Amino acid sequence: MTHGMMQGLEALENRRLLTAAAILVEAADAVVTEGEVIEIEITRTGDLNEALTLEVDFDGTATPGQDTQIPSGTVSFAPGEDSTTYSLASLPDDVTEGDGEGEQLVARVGERVDAETLVYKGETTVKIEDLVA
Repeated sequence: MTHGMMQGLEALENRRLLTAAAILVEAADAVVTEGEVIEIEITRTGDLNEALTLEVDFDGTATPGQDTQIPSGTVSFAPGEDSTTYSLASLPDDVTEGDGEGEQLVARVGERVDAETLVYKGETTVKIEDLVA
C-alpha cells in the first residue's frame, strides 16, 4: 500500500470517527441582557478516552468587540470529560436597536478534519436584549 493510500484511509477513518461522536450545543439562557454573561453548554458522547478540541464560530447581528467580548474560538475537553461551558460576556452599549429585537448571537461548534474542512456538530442562538436604564 502506498503512502498516499494510507493517508487516504486515515482521513476516511477520521471522518468515520467524527460521525460516531455526538455534540450537543445549548445556551444556558436563550435571552440575556447586555452586560450579562452568555454561557454555552457543550456536551459530547461517544469515546471519552481522548482529549478533544472543538472550534467555536460566531455569527448573527451581535458584533464581537462591540456587543460581546472577542471570543477565543476553541473549547477543549480533557480525557473523560463529557461537558464543558463556554462563557462569553455581552457588553453594554449606548445603542438601542430600533427594531426592538436586540442582537442575535449564533454559536456554532465544529471539529476540524483537516486544514480545509470543519465539520459543524451543533449550534445555538442567544438573543442579547438592550439594557434598559
